[in-house]
Amino acid sequence: MIPSSTPFVITMVCTGNLCRSPLAERVLQSRLAGFSDVAVTSGGIDAAVGAVLPDPAVQAARGQGVDVSGHLPRTFGDDDLARSGLVLALAREHRKAVVTMHARASRRTFTLIEFGRLADEVTDDELVAIADVPHADAPARLQKAVTLVASLRGHLPVTKSAAAWDVADPYRGTASEYERAAREIARASEQTARLIARALAV
Repeated sequence: MIPSSTPFVITMVCTGNLCRSPLAERVLQSRLAGFSDVAVTSGGIDAAVGAVLPDPAVQAARGQGVDVSGHLPRTFGDDDLARSGLVLALAREHRKAVVTMHARASRRTFTLIEFGRLADEVTDDELVAIADVPHADAPARLQKAVTLVASLRGHLPVTKSAAAWDVADPYRGTASEYERAAREIARASEQTARLIARALAV
């Protein structure tokens, strides 16, 4: 089979595409280095087009081994949603905004932390369902993986606060708040990358 020429697109979404989603984009890209069939991008529900990323965001990104200094904020629109096989929102408000654009997008839209935790719940036995898809068709394999993760919604322990599914917005905050957001993003991105690697290898 000829390998798919269209990559599986993962889009990170926050408010301004100024702090959280650019960092999440670059971190997940770095964790997926070598997977040419996966593309990671980002956008903002109310993008701060023309703005420069805050220096604490750039420094926090460097602490995770990535460079966001050249990032240009952009708006997440209908075309981005149509191209995305998976949308990872940095907070529940962003997930709600994406699903409002198209209700059926709910099956492929999660908060980043939610997806990461669900990804860790996927067993090897459950991933066998992907094995019938040719390895050359990575997008189809990953779409099945997303469907599998969506089926696990409701299986995670109840949290004391729904905000546990959000990466708090560090904008105009302290350096430590940016660093905390970066650590949360890195943890969930690594969980996501592990599942992608498993889904493409099974």
